[in-house]
Amino acid sequence: MRVTVTSMNEPGSLALIAGIISNYEANIDDVRMVSHSPDFHDIVFDLGVFDSKHLSAIIADLRQTPVVSNAERVNG
Repeated sequence: MRVTVTSMNEPGSLALIAGIISNYEANIDDVRMVSHSPDFHDIVFDLGVFDSKHLSAIIADLRQTPVVSNAERVNG
């Protein structure tokens, strides 16, 4: 399942986000970063998760992370 995360552009932010995903025992199958301003990146993750509930828990945790300004599932 695909998730887009908008994060602050600062050292360690990608590692922090990947660590949260790992804590849920989800697999990062693919990742792409797009810089849309000097201060923020959009990071697109393709995740291997157990089900939609599993993904929802990951997104909820990501949204509570200080370096993340938004996290959402990409439909389609």
